[in-house]
Amino acid sequence: MGDLISYGKQAYQAQQYAAALEFFQTSLLQEKTPSIPALDGRAATYERLGNLEAALDDGRQLIRQFKTSCAGYLRVGNILQRQKNYDLAFKIYRYGLRNVPPEAPDYQLLQKMHHKLFLRCPPCKSGDPVKLFPPEIIEMVFSYLDFKNKVGIMRVARSWHDFVASVPKYWTGLDFSRAKVQIKGKAIEKYVRYSKGKISRATISQTAVPSPAIQGRITLHIATKCPGLEYLEVGSGLMGHQFSNAVSVASNLKNLIMSNRGGVTLDAVSQILGHCKRLETAEFRYLVTSRTIPVWKDMPNMHSLTLGLPYSMPGVQKSTVFSGHIITINDLLRVIPHIRSLSLQNWEFSDAVLTPNFSHLTKLEDLKLAKFGSEGFPRLPSSIVSLDLSDSDRLVRFLALGPASSEWNTFPKLARLLLPRLYHLQPVSLDALLRGNPNKLRTLNIASCIQITLSDIHRLIGSGNLDRIVELALNTSDFGDAEATSLANQCHDLRILDLSETAITGIGVKALILKPGDRLDRLTLRSCHGISNDAIEFAQSTGVEVIRREPNKPEVKAKRVRTTETGMYVTR
Repeated sequence: MGDLISYGKQAYQAQQYAAALEFFQTSLLQEKTPSIPALDGRAATYERLGNLEAALDDGRQLIRQFKTSCAGYLRVGNILQRQKNYDLAFKIYRYGLRNVPPEAPDYQLLQKMHHKLFLRCPPCKSGDPVKLFPPEIIEMVFSYLDFKNKVGIMRVARSWHDFVASVPKYWTGLDFSRAKVQIKGKAIEKYVRYSKGKISRATISQTAVPSPAIQGRITLHIATKCPGLEYLEVGSGLMGHQFSNAVSVASNLKNLIMSNRGGVTLDAVSQILGHCKRLETAEFRYLVTSRTIPVWKDMPNMHSLTLGLPYSMPGVQKSTVFSGHIITINDLLRVIPHIRSLSLQNWEFSDAVLTPNFSHLTKLEDLKLAKFGSEGFPRLPSSIVSLDLSDSDRLVRFLALGPASSEWNTFPKLARLLLPRLYHLQPVSLDALLRGNPNKLRTLNIASCIQITLSDIHRLIGSGNLDRIVELALNTSDFGDAEATSLANQCHDLRILDLSETAITGIGVKALILKPGDRLDRLTLRSCHGISNDAIEFAQSTGVEVIRREPNKPEVKAKRVRTTETGMYVTR
């Protein structure tokens, strides 16, 4: 049979089409199943002999029997063009591009013919772009849409639905963070099928899946069907054992976030982190406490960890629960030697016997201890770049109390220092934190630190610690225009400034706006009653964002009213 096809090709090249047709027909009669060379050769011979209908029949048989081969689509498309049926030829080429794999022979030729015919066809006044444009163009355009919009455009038409569902890379990231209504579990399982098990990111909010049981089942389903899952974020609802079961099968998980209020205890967190050995980032923003002391296992890949806002379970006193957890924290710190960012929020220890020790974490750069309290200032490494002690008023009492304290807390790399609402922060404590810092500070927040006086502000500006400051917040009530002018002359890199509840007036605002160096980007002046509207308008005219109203409060527009006493208009 191979010899017959070879003889047929030789006769075809010699333009002996009748002999070539006989060879190809004989070969097809002897074959149990028609082959591509024999069918394509006979179709080409029929085409040369002018029998286009017979050639078209052979081409269609090629498409039916060899759907993933380019031969049938190219043959039928060529014959249809000879018959001036360009619209049907274009559809044949498009159908072939959907069925033939890109690595198949002559796939590029099929693409070329499809594009050539697409340019030749006259534009329609109206039509379905998914049907008119090449699949590559549609795939590229749709790739710019986020997950919610991809799901939305599937409702436009059946062709849109089928196209979006047929591209697995569109479904590698499930994001239900913007969902406003409940999503059915079957719909999420359908999206997992569309991805062909290639989901790498999944965000499941409480709004999308409010039921804890369904949320646990869906999370487990995604983790089981998608071995490449690397990022998982879930809202509230999941209890500790449900969450632990779901993530224990996700062996490649690198980022794990539990964003809203849930029922996860510290003990469950330790089990979850013990299962996921490849975790690099973990956030548990809301925890509940328990009487069980967690057992922490080594986490060599952990780079960022957040354990935030724990609150007591009903019937359990907070002081009792946390009195022994200081030891648990030190145990935790020993198993995260490569941590770079650590956040512990709302942790308080009433009668602890040990002080948290972070000094061995030589790679730690970002440390947040918000509403954190212990009987002693923690030992910190010199690698700290960002330190946030917001609302941790109890800690500042132990700063600069002796040689040991100054030895533990020298931060030559410190660039960001946040100390808002530390009502007992003394100037000597602030000096202790800035000790050994060679003018690298970029951000400083000492808002509502009532122990920091105007003379301390003068000394801070004159010391050079603020020479390269970019963002500054202070609320000293007697801070006025003279200090604002001094700040403007000294801090040329300053771009974001918060002077709420100070005595600054329009003179100080103008000095800050016209300061040398970088221009201010944002100026916050809440409860600054000495500033006129003219000063605000001047600052805004230079492109500075001015914030005056309190956060979470709507802005009240001024209204002109006429007084009954004088008959004059006033602004209220």
